[in-house]
Amino acid sequence: MLRGGLSIAAGSDGCVFDGTFAKDGTFTRDPVRVTKVYLPQGKSIAENEWKSMELVRDATGGEGVVVAEGPPQMIDTVPESSFEDDADRAAGRSGYGRGACEKLVDVLLDPNPHPPLPALIIPRINGTLLDLYIEEMKNNRRLVLPEASFAKLVPAVTKMGEKGIVHMDFAIRNIFYKKEGAVDALLLGDFGNTFKLGGNIDKDIQDYVTRYNFRGAGRFLACTKVDGVHPLAIALMILYDAFLTSEETYEKLLNDEIRKNNYLNRCQAIAESTWVARSLRNLAGRDPYTRPVVEDFINTLAVKLKTVIGIFAAPGRGYAEAKDAKSAIDAIVQKTLKRSDKCLLDVMILTYQKDALNSANITKLTQTWFPPPPPKPGGKQRGGAVDMKQADSLEAVLAQPDPKLTDDPAGTAPESFPPIAEGLAQLEGGVRKGHKTRRNRVKMSRRK
Repeated sequence: MLRGGLSIAAGSDGCVFDGTFAKDGTFTRDPVRVTKVYLPQGKSIAENEWKSMELVRDATGGEGVVVAEGPPQMIDTVPESSFEDDADRAAGRSGYGRGACEKLVDVLLDPNPHPPLPALIIPRINGTLLDLYIEEMKNNRRLVLPEASFAKLVPAVTKMGEKGIVHMDFAIRNIFYKKEGAVDALLLGDFGNTFKLGGNIDKDIQDYVTRYNFRGAGRFLACTKVDGVHPLAIALMILYDAFLTSEETYEKLLNDEIRKNNYLNRCQAIAESTWVARSLRNLAGRDPYTRPVVEDFINTLAVKLKTVIGIFAAPGRGYAEAKDAKSAIDAIVQKTLKRSDKCLLDVMILTYQKDALNSANITKLTQTWFPPPPPKPGGKQRGGAVDMKQADSLEAVLAQPDPKLTDDPAGTAPESFPPIAEGLAQLEGGVRKGHKTRRNRVKMSRRK
């Protein structure tokens, strides 16, 4: 059984308990519901998460998602007995050492009175996809689920996308499962970062960038680490946020980070360092059928990253060009975000659904990530699988060290990049005509 601090969403914002609370803090164990309790200063976080849950509930009808029963309620306190029971003590488990749970204990032990605690009542689940993954890893097995496990999750993500609702942390730590007979039914949850496109997108992006500190040295490489948002969307958001902040901030990002580190000529290495590239290479291994199409996916991602970096940060580009193209930047950020969850869901299906991993489905993945269809598969093959370590929070993902980057095999002429608006339009196409992928460059070199 799951207990306080060991249940769903026990992270940086809230501690989850195995039951419900009355206003005075009286705790009642509940077989079908849990309660996510926030720190006293987390009232606005709880309210915003509930607003996001309402958006998700209205879009999906509550199917395939885990949303609260209603808005936050305020409780006076949390009794010590609600944190764990005898079974947990016997197993050596405790909720005290997990993120918000530890902080909540500090509040409760403080002799000074504290304000009421916001709380959301959420349907009980059995665990997360991350839990299932870790359990199989312990037994040296790959996690494989039947197609039926995805039956509710897929339409939920589709409906959210149709309404322009973006999860913003679509990772296996936020995919929950609930036992339904012999099937582990997957459900999407934890909507603390979720927002709807078409609203105040500038504020939404800046709030997200601020929350996870995508500013300063090394932050552009968040696009290599974040596993819950399309890497192109992360790169675009970081650039757009810097532009929205000030001309000085934007120019500093271009000069002190992107140009100083020669990212324009390191796009292949950046693409290969992304979470999705490492994951797909790990899955493909040395398979002669799936490996080439995985390399094509990575090569296409590298070309798209080069387009992004080139049109914004090629020598001579600056704030004035971005200012003239603000509406085009806004549009491409929203367009890329709108398909982000579907892109990441397709990777999950390839990774965990039985019999889904094959060259045809990886080709379809490339088409989903980079429409319209890219050129024929290719890519320089490399041996050795990468050991993927799944993180239990976005903070843990960002704490990973920056990748070591090498230069691309061929340099890039700065004058080859069109104005920003035209270049952003090219992001929606395949590899630009005349642009040589790594595979093409290798083939040409052999002819000499």
